[in-house]
Amino acid sequence: MVCADVGEANADIAGIGVVTAFAFQAISGFILSIILHIMQAVILNHASLHAARPVRRSLSSLASLRDEVQRIEQDLIHSIHPTHQAEKITQHFRDPPGTLCALHEHAREKMQNLVQNMCQELPQTFVDENIHESRSLQARSIIADIVYFSSDVQTLAGIALALVGIIRRSSLSLYQLHLIYDTINLTSISNCAALISASAVDRSNLPSRVFLMAVFGLLYFVFVIIFGVRLGQWDDNIPGRCYNSRGLALPDAHHPYVDKIYLGITCMYMFCVLFTALRIAISRYIADKAGGERFHASADRSSKFYHREGWAKQQELSNQLYALDASETQTYVSSALCVAMLQLPLHLYFIIRLRLTNEPLLSNGNDESKWGFGQIHVLITSAGLIVECCKGCHNGQNIGLQYVNSKISIEMLRSLVTKLRCWLELLQRKLKDLVQLQLKGRIQGF
Repeated sequence: MVCADVGEANADIAGIGVVTAFAFQAISGFILSIILHIMQAVILNHASLHAARPVRRSLSSLASLRDEVQRIEQDLIHSIHPTHQAEKITQHFRDPPGTLCALHEHAREKMQNLVQNMCQELPQTFVDENIHESRSLQARSIIADIVYFSSDVQTLAGIALALVGIIRRSSLSLYQLHLIYDTINLTSISNCAALISASAVDRSNLPSRVFLMAVFGLLYFVFVIIFGVRLGQWDDNIPGRCYNSRGLALPDAHHPYVDKIYLGITCMYMFCVLFTALRIAISRYIADKAGGERFHASADRSSKFYHREGWAKQQELSNQLYALDASETQTYVSSALCVAMLQLPLHLYFIIRLRLTNEPLLSNGNDESKWGFGQIHVLITSAGLIVECCKGCHNGQNIGLQYVNSKISIEMLRSLVTKLRCWLELLQRKLKDLVQLQLKGRIQGF
C-alpha cells in the first residue's frame, strides 16, 4: 500500500529556506576544505626542500657581508701599519702620532657601526625574505577562518533543529522527522571540514568548538532514537505515520525495515567520520601543547639576531622533521576527508527527493513554500558566511599589497648592500692613500 497523506505542512522545518541554508553551508565548507587541504598538501610536499632556503639565503648573504666588513677592517689596520719597520719609524716621530691614531680609531668605529647596523637589519631581512612563505600561511588562515565560521553557524543551527525535533516529536510527521534527520546530517560535513582541514592551520579555539560539536552529537543521538521509535510506528493508513519513498527505496521494499537500515548505517557512518575528524584535530592540539609549536616560525625571532645562524639550523631541522611526520599522516587525513564528504551527495539527494515526492501529499493541499520567521532567520545567519567570504577576499588583496611592498623593501635593501660595498672599497682606497702620504711625509721629515 502507498502512503497517501504525509501530514501537515511545516515550512520552518521543511521549507526551501532551511534546506537551502544548510545545503549552502555544507557545500561551501566542502569546497573550502578541499582547497585548504590541497594547499596544505602542496606545502608539506615541498617543506623539506624549501622550508629553510630563505633562511639560509638571508643568513649567508648578510653573514658574508659582515665577514667582508671585518676583513676590510683588518686590511685597514694593516694599511695603517703595513710593516713592523713602519711601526718603528712612527716611534721616532718628534710629535705623537695622533693623526694615525685618530685615523685608526675612526676606521674601527666606522666598521663597528657598520657591523652593528647589519645585525640590526638582519631580522627585517629575515622577515622580508620569508614573506613569500607567510603569504601562503595567511591565505590558509583566511580560508580556515571562513570554514570555522561556517561550521560554528551550522552547528548552532543543527542544535536548534535537533531540539525542535526532540521537543515536538509527537506533533511532527514521519516525513518531517526524516527531513530533519537528513538536514542535520549536513552539519557533520561542516564539522569534519573544520576539524580535518581548518585545524591544520589554527587550533586556538579548538576546545570550545569540540564542546559545541559534542553538544550537537548528543542531541543528534537523542533525535536518532526518537526517529527510530517513530519509524517503528509506521502505518500507511494514518496521516503523518508514513511517507512516499519513491526514488529512495525499491517499489517492493518493506517499510519501515529498509528505513531503519538506512537510519542505522548513516548514523553510524556520521559518528565514525566525526570521531575520526575529532581524533585528527585533537592529536594536532595535543602536539601543540606538547611542544609541536617548535616546528613553526617563532613570533619572537626578530629579537634573536645574536643566535640567528644557530636558530636557522635548528629551524631547518625542525621543518624537515615536521614535513616527514606530516607526510606520513597526509594519506590518512586525505582519506578521512574524502570519506566524510561522501555524506553530502547522499543526504542532499534524500532531502530533494523527499520534498519532491511528498509535498503533493500534504494534508489539505498545503505546501511548504510559505516564508516564516524560522526560514528567514536561518537564511540571515547563513548570509554571514557570504560576509566572511567578502572579508576574506579583502584581506587577500591586502596580502598581495604586503607582498609587493616586501619585494620593494628587499630590492631597497639589496641596493643598500651594493652601495655599502662600494663605499667600503672607496674608504679603503682613501685611507690607504692617506696613510701612505702621511708616512711618506713623516719619513722624509725624519
